[in-house]
Amino acid sequence: MRNARGYGVAGDVRHNDRVTASPAQTGSPAAHAAALWVLRVGTALTLAGVAAAALAWGSPVFTWLWLEADWPESRAWAADRAGAFVLLATAPTLAFARAWLGAKLAAAWLALLALAAAATGSWYPWLTPPAQACRILAPLALALWAVRGGPDARVQVTLRVAAALTFAAHGVEALLGRGLFVDYALSVLQRLGVGAGQSLAETLLAIVGVVDIACALALLLPRRFRAVALWMAVWGAFTAVLRVFHAGSAQWPEMLMRMANCAVPLTLVLLWKPATEKR
Repeated sequence: MRNARGYGVAGDVRHNDRVTASPAQTGSPAAHAAALWVLRVGTALTLAGVAAAALAWGSPVFTWLWLEADWPESRAWAADRAGAFVLLATAPTLAFARAWLGAKLAAAWLALLALAAAATGSWYPWLTPPAQACRILAPLALALWAVRGGPDARVQVTLRVAAALTFAAHGVEALLGRGLFVDYALSVLQRLGVGAGQSLAETLLAIVGVVDIACALALLLPRRFRAVALWMAVWGAFTAVLRVFHAGSAQWPEMLMRMANCAVPLTLVLLWKPATEKR
């Protein structure tokens, strides 16, 4: 089978009935299957977390519609809940290959949420859309994967850009000394029994910011740095869990909505696994 782009069902390029691996493809079919499920599960959890947070507390779309667009509160709340239910309905469908339309709709709504947060935010609001790039582009990468028949170059570029933007934005936020991040650093140091003041927390945060930006830049280079992607996946999971660690179990939607920050780089790790040569 071939699609309009010349890719087979597994993303291979066909030349006169001879099948060769696409330049973007590495790894075994098993690794690709594992990568696909990591991306599906991580994206589904992210959609569930964003929806749960909107239903519990309201989303930036509600704030923007009510306070900036002058919608009646009831209409703004209804629109916000409708978007949340769309995300909840889409999440389980991501397990199926033909869910590309729902994935695109989810990506569009998540992009709208990021823009609304930027429009209503007060602390460097321009950083919000890139900081949420993983959660916005993860469903789009799934849609591309389905439409193009495999994890070809466009899929992998989408994943690279998503992780790079998210980590670069968080790195800049850390270097700017975002108060919430300082609180997280203090919380971790205190749990570790380190009697640290704010100055040490800010120093550690600056180091984290530099590392985040360096990882983001490395991920955009032509060479595939699996170790960098693996570190980003581990750090993404840690910072997601940190929300519950710092503020309690009631913040579980905040944790879930950041699962894409782990799933996107972990998908790259699996896609970049060297194929075992057969002798």
